[in-house]
Amino acid sequence: MASVLSIFTSNELRKEWQSARRKLKASKIPFIHAVGFESGLIVVTLLFTAWFLSISFVEALAPKARLLIFFFSTIALNLQHDSHQPY
Repeated sequence: MASVLSIFTSNELRKEWQSARRKLKASKIPFIHAVGFESGLIVVTLLFTAWFLSISFVEALAPKARLLIFFFSTIALNLQHDSHQPY
């Protein structure tokens, strides 16, 4: 449920932001969108994990380190792919 709400909120904010900032370079928009979405999802997941297990935020961060690396490596790979596309 947190994922669905995060996607919906992220998309709505991105639509408003894009309509106001049409002059921004097109390659920056997907990067900002990806970082914002992934960061929001990570924060919500970590807070829920810390609350559910009754542990600190730092203790909840340790097992999710691999997930963080995966999220941000995916963003980097998508950015590299988009930089080579003609559109």
